[in-house]
Amino acid sequence: MRLLPLLLLLLSLSPVLQAQTYRLQLGRTAALTGGGVVLAFGSEGLMRQVSPLTPAELGQLDPADVWRLDRLATDNWSPSVARTSDAFLYGSMAAPPLLALLHPRSREEFPAIATMWAETGLITYGLTGLGKWAVRRRRPFTYLPAGPGYPGLAEAQGARDARFSFPSGHSSMTAAMCFFSARVYHDLFPDSPARPVVWVLAAVIPASVAWMRVRAGKHFPSDVITGYLLGATVGISLPALHRR
Repeated sequence: MRLLPLLLLLLSLSPVLQAQTYRLQLGRTAALTGGGVVLAFGSEGLMRQVSPLTPAELGQLDPADVWRLDRLATDNWSPSVARTSDAFLYGSMAAPPLLALLHPRSREEFPAIATMWAETGLITYGLTGLGKWAVRRRRPFTYLPAGPGYPGLAEAQGARDARFSFPSGHSSMTAAMCFFSARVYHDLFPDSPARPVVWVLAAVIPASVAWMRVRAGKHFPSDVITGYLLGATVGISLPALHRR
């Protein structure tokens, strides 16, 4: 995900055009896009300055010190589930602009949708990164003993990323993109009988990703709940800020 801010920045440079449903005012759009760029690249730079956990620090970690609700995650480790959650993440990120090209109504508003999508991604990424940098919570897998029974665990524990458990980026980004898509669909198709289904999918998909992140040993339950709420809030709010 390290190239994500650059990708979203490039895609945020789409033409600022007026559409039927959304109005991209230059000042507001510049503020949201610029703020998102600063948040995304600034948080990325801050996280890169954090040192990985040392073997001594890893040896001092005790699951008994973890909040009871979160403690269940300290026994989890599943690289295959983590890869599945990656697929859901990248799929949810690509879906909004691609789906917008499928219908004439959304194609009319594509420049606005693409710009709002990029703003949503940049702001969510930046806020999530700031939280990770400020809290520096150890991931659940750091509480496991590295050994043959946990392939890839030693490498994961020695990486800088092991210190960035809170909040969950997969949960926040997936929720942001899914709720963004649902809000845009809701706005563009007010008479569609599929709107309740779209909202249900928007809620269920990131919840499934959140469960996978806990099952994989990447996050505690409180990490994914916070990430989910953060992403959902940004995803719903950005289209509302640009409504005519």
